[in-house]
Amino acid sequence: MKLNIDEIASAKQKRLTFDFCEDMEIAELEDPGTVSGSITVSINDGGVKMLGTLACVLELNCDVCLQPYVLPLEIDLQEQFVYSRAYVSSLYDCDESDAYTKEKELNPEDFYEVLPDDKNLDVSDIVYQAVIVSLPAFAHCGEACRGIPVTVQANDEPESDDKIDPRWESLKSLFQNKEN
Repeated sequence: MKLNIDEIASAKQKRLTFDFCEDMEIAELEDPGTVSGSITVSINDGGVKMLGTLACVLELNCDVCLQPYVLPLEIDLQEQFVYSRAYVSSLYDCDESDAYTKEKELNPEDFYEVLPDDKNLDVSDIVYQAVIVSLPAFAHCGEACRGIPVTVQANDEPESDDKIDPRWESLKSLFQNKEN
């Protein structure tokens, strides 16, 4: 789904709210997931702001037991697009080449993307990126996971330093002369 910014700018309130519902092929998942929700695109002097709430139910594989499980996701979409790099340089009161080198404490409103030259936003791609970022780094199906337990027994004693792994035993002969 693509949106043209000029068409939204010509609207009376310079705002467009629409329902989004699309099946997305996500490389990390076996089956496509349906992402749905509401998105509002508004235009202001600095650029374009996209806000929305999306929901999807994905089938992931647990990284511990390797069994599939269902993960419901709620995604808050918040994207800011600026018109050009000239706008960015005006924020820093400097020339365009120096705009990215000054030190500045970052705030949430400092994260933005530059609008494409054709002024078309690919909403599907933006939603796809939001879903990918929302995926857990470590997929775990929960407390009832039948995988290998990660806990260590309290009565386990560490191995003594005198024991040598039998695979390394032959290396001992290399250093027999140097022990004297």
